[in-house]
Amino acid sequence: MQLWLWRLAPEDWETGQWGRECCLLACRGTFYTSADGFHPAAAVIDQQRGLQHIFIYSGHPNRPACIFRLTRSLDTPALRRALHLGS
Repeated sequence: MQLWLWRLAPEDWETGQWGRECCLLACRGTFYTSADGFHPAAAVIDQQRGLQHIFIYSGHPNRPACIFRLTRSLDTPALRRALHLGS
C-alpha cells in the first residue's frame, strides 16, 4: 500500500493533468489481506509554518481502525531531495 503526493497545476485544472511527486508512505507485508487500506481523510495546510498535515484512515472492516497524521513540508522540491528522489 502506498500514499502518494500528487500535483495539479492551476493551468491544468480544466484538463485534469495530474502528476505524481513522490511516495510519502509505503507498507509491505500482509497488511492488505487483513486491512481496509490507507484512505486519506483530510489535509490541513499551515502556511505560516510551511507544513501540510495529512490525516489517513487505516483499519480493518471488522476490527479496530486508526487515524494517523503525516506531516510534510510544503517545499516539495526539498522534500523530494530529502527522500532522495532528485529534483
